[in-house]
Amino acid sequence: TTPVVAGGAAPPAITFVEGDVLVPKIDNVKLLAAANDSAKVTVALKVTDEVVYLGDEKDGYVHVQGSNGEGWIRKALVKKK
Repeated sequence: TTPVVAGGAAPPAITFVEGDVLVPKIDNVKLLAAANDSAKVTVALKVTDEVVYLGDEKDGYVHVQGSNGEGWIRKALVKKK
């Protein structure tokens, strides 16, 4: 089911623009080598780690680059800084 906000409208979709700086919402967010849960973990990010959105999105993951490497993160686990 789709969540509903006041007034009966669906909440706006989370969108990122290439070049946006993102941060994990919690500690130990996994940066993965591919856009799936079974992919190799490249690094675990802390809430203080910043990554840059590279413009690609696939299956609920966003493609990012950080100081510790490049990979995929679950979209629901990051927010714009």
